[in-house]
Amino acid sequence: MKLHQHLQHQVMLASLAAVCFFIDLNIPLGDAAGVPYITVILASVWGNSARSTIIWTIACVVLTAVGFAVSPQGGEQWKVFMNRSLAVYAIASVAFMVVIWQRRERKLSDAMAELRKRRADSHLSMVARYSTDGIIITDPRGLVTWVNESFSRLSGYSLGDLLGRKPGELLQGVGSDLKEVERIRRAIKLRQ
Repeated sequence: MKLHQHLQHQVMLASLAAVCFFIDLNIPLGDAAGVPYITVILASVWGNSARSTIIWTIACVVLTAVGFAVSPQGGEQWKVFMNRSLAVYAIASVAFMVVIWQRRERKLSDAMAELRKRRADSHLSMVARYSTDGIIITDPRGLVTWVNESFSRLSGYSLGDLLGRKPGELLQGVGSDLKEVERIRRAIKLRQ
């Protein structure tokens, strides 16, 4: 992670911790006021630094202890209401962070799959380019989009000669074997 992004991430985490600490100081004792710190820990994972997550975990534990030491006393009804609210908050924040993490992982997985595909395509294009066999590539309409050098050497036709044309326009002539021409035509139609 670049230094600027790392610093922005740390400032965001410090801001989240400060908000959680403020909430903790204003919630009476007996409530699970340390629960919002879950957000800080989950957000620290985005930085991809286990060290940062450990440091923020320790900081949040310390802030929770300080909050316990200075929080006001509260009544039973308040405790029940706040503990349930904090449980809902914990469930929602964990779910939210997991969804974000899953989307990030899916994007990364898609990017890796695309990279593998491009590498495979690159290898295939090298095989086609340097093959000693003549290779013609056409679009779905059967018009030539590419030929390798071996094809040009074997046939005497360059890519410029065939580009945008059907191969048979130049390759078939009076001396062509009609059975072979029909066999090739059928194979192309059946995508074989």
